[in-house]
Amino acid sequence: SGSKRHCDTMDAGFLSLAFSLALRALRLALQYHRIMETLRVLRLSDAHIAYWDEGDGDPILLVHASFGADWFAPVARLLPGYRVVRTHRAGYGHSIDLSGRLSLVDHARHLAETLRAQSIERAHVVGHSSGGSIALQLAADYPSLVQSMVLLESAFPYAPDEPKSDAMRRAIQAAKDDDLESAFTLFPGSVCSV
Repeated sequence: SGSKRHCDTMDAGFLSLAFSLALRALRLALQYHRIMETLRVLRLSDAHIAYWDEGDGDPILLVHASFGADWFAPVARLLPGYRVVRTHRAGYGHSIDLSGRLSLVDHARHLAETLRAQSIERAHVVGHSSGGSIALQLAADYPSLVQSMVLLESAFPYAPDEPKSDAMRRAIQAAKDDDLESAFTLFPGSVCSV
């Protein structure tokens, strides 16, 4: 009798856990469906750019970094009163790089084309890391589209005559090798100097 009660308790606990996991999976599926439902794609000659355009008010363009195309997805929902446009840059997330050789100029042009496709004449632009470099290029090439700019931990592009650093690759490898001390030592050199 005690053994049966233990099994009943385990079964109830397991069923509760299974039900909880099923509810979480359903919530995630509904969130994914909502995200995919509002996804749009701009087809350009060198890329297909996935983007979202949600909300009302002054437009804000969010430009993600190299790590994580959906970096700004949670932030986008926290900006009521603004029209929030965010993209997946070519080669990231749901966007496709058709050329295999895109530059900062190309990524900036994709942003300009996305804004124009949505009839946005001027936007506040927020760029994170390499997205900051692209935001700067957007401002240089299309100044009339940029109302204001916020750069978060902006990564500066290499000048043509600047020696390339191998520090980022070595920092990532050190982290993979579980040598975090070396990774943390190498990483600042990969983004601050050669």
